Amino acid sequence: TTTSTTTSTTTTTTSSPLNTGSRPWRIQGPQDIARNNQIARLQYLGKDFKISFDVLIRNLGKYGKDSWQSILRFTDGLPGSDGYITKIPGVFFNGGDFGIYSEVNGSVSNLLQDTTLATPQVDVWYNIFISQTLISGNQYKFEILIDFESVYSVTNAQAVQYQNVKIYSGDDLQAALDGEIRNIWIET
Repeated sequence: TTTSTTTSTTTTTTSSPLNTGSRPWRIQGPQDIARNNQIARLQYLGKDFKISFDVLIRNLGKYGKDSWQSILRFTDGLPGSDGYITKIPGVFFNGGDFGIYSEVNGSVSNLLQDTTLATPQVDVWYNIFISQTLISGNQYKFEILIDFESVYSVTNAQAVQYQNVKIYSGDDLQAALDGEIRNIWIET
């Protein structure tokens, strides 16, 4: 006579927008930032989201002070309100400053253009955290933190859910930052 014991485990999962089937999604890294380096695809990026990552800059002026270099970009590949391919968000560097573009209140702009930040240094890891959280009704708080300090915050009354979102560490349209990225964490 053989006796068999079966143990049952119940796992509760939530629907995930990521092709990888995990929530939240992360890449620990570090990895070099490279042009046209698609690292993932989301089924969607909801109106409510959190994105965090660390970036290290190896060279401040490789492409010149006024030349934007791509760090991390979320896009559905469709034209945004500015006529360019969407940045939902897009994080860039221009040799002296970070630039973070995103569709907020129906338009796209560099949300940090009027913000005074210390000039980033080479070989230092910086944490960038971008979130959009529901306040009430159709009002969302869009916020950017750099090294855990809030540098931009606004109410977004025109939040949008995006479908089929590609994530690039170094996008397909601009030169990539000479640097590394790690600890990419996304929740939506």
